[in-house]
Amino acid sequence: MSEVRLEDAKRCPKCKEIGELHLNRKNRDGSKSFDVTCHNDRCPWFNTKWVIDTNPDGSVPEPSTNRRKAYPAIPDRTEAIQETVDRIVADSLPKKR
Repeated sequence: MSEVRLEDAKRCPKCKEIGELHLNRKNRDGSKSFDVTCHNDRCPWFNTKWVIDTNPDGSVPEPSTNRRKAYPAIPDRTEAIQETVDRIVADSLPKKR
C-alpha cells in the first residue's frame, strides 16, 4: 500500500508549495481524480495543472513504471544522414577525368 498522502501529493513538484485542489472525477470504485494548480507566481509551474489519482481509501498510488512511454527516444541517426547527404552531393558533382 502507498505511504503517500493527498496532503503531500498536492505539493507542487517544482517549488513544493501546496497547490489548489479541484475534484475532477469520482470513480465507481470510490477512487478519485483531482486537478491541482500551482499558484506560486515565482514557480516555473505557475498556473500549471497536474493530476493526482487516489485509491478508494484516500491513499495516493505509486506511479506506474511498467508503461510504454508516450514519446519514445528518437535514435540518433546524424552520422547515417550525413553519409547519405555526402554521397548525394558527390554523385551530383561532375566527375573528374
